[in-house]
Amino acid sequence: MTSAVGAAQKPLPRRIILSRKGLDSKAGGLASPILAGDKLLSLPIPDCGTGICYNDLKSSVLPHGTIGKMLNDLSGDPHFSEREVHLDPDLQEHVIERKYPFRAAFGQCGSEQSHLDNAKYGAVSDIDNTDLFLFFGYFRSVDYDKANNRQRYEGERLHVIHSWMQVGNVHRIYSYPNGWSSHPHGAPSFLVRTDQQRRKPQNRNNTIYTPRERLTFNPGIPGHGVFSSLHPVLQITDPDGRYRTEWRLPAFFYEKLSHLGKAEWRQDGSHCYVTQRGYGQEFIFNSFGHPETHAQVRDWLAGFPFCALAERPAGRATTVARRVGAGKG
Repeated sequence: MTSAVGAAQKPLPRRIILSRKGLDSKAGGLASPILAGDKLLSLPIPDCGTGICYNDLKSSVLPHGTIGKMLNDLSGDPHFSEREVHLDPDLQEHVIERKYPFRAAFGQCGSEQSHLDNAKYGAVSDIDNTDLFLFFGYFRSVDYDKANNRQRYEGERLHVIHSWMQVGNVHRIYSYPNGWSSHPHGAPSFLVRTDQQRRKPQNRNNTIYTPRERLTFNPGIPGHGVFSSLHPVLQITDPDGRYRTEWRLPAFFYEKLSHLGKAEWRQDGSHCYVTQRGYGQEFIFNSFGHPETHAQVRDWLAGFPFCALAERPAGRATTVARRVGAGKG
């Protein structure tokens, strides 16, 4: 795990964006799995026209070919694994067989890209290459049901941060081909093409973000990566809440996170609480707009397990609180 020592005076991200990505109840109808040993495996949403299926995905924590079987079990659909995927953010070279040199990237378009462009914090041309995306998604623990020879969900439903990218460059995609044919926002995929075709040319905003080489606030860490295991700082869902959309965040976020409408906030000591409603994807905190929060932001980021956590025996209890109501949310 990284330390605040040596990083305390490094530049903070200008904006921190909690960015919802991966399987969800509305995008695929499933949760990404928390595997034995609290290993996180964020899985992409379904799409068409990408040429990549769930069966093609690889993981460092599962034997090749088992992701598809697991998803068939969890969905109850023996053909779920044959569905094409929207591999975005694409942050790990090994997850598929690559036809082209790997470039880490994240794409966005439509109303959510407009929100990133215009939500009081400047347009895409004004991004100063320090914005930090913290990608989060819907997760549930998965266990093997020996009696029925299948994988099944168990326990609580959680929103968990699973990966990160600090922006290095921003590419607006105006034409095809464009050098990004291996990315769903460059191909483009069905979801991206459908969104952009329904917009007037001047309003098309398909965008690809690529990372910095190193984090500005901790240069010993790459500018993008994934969190391999569940960890307390990664859990957004309130441990004492009933639903996964009841969030507990550091107090500096209080009433400063975009895209939450007229949500009611509550503050209690070092944390604040809010219920996320609707299906927004990009929730923006303007760090530079609130300099009084900088020390707290530094402390929070210093607690992130940007380096891989030490391996733990499968099944060992995690320190993350496990009191979110199972079967809800």
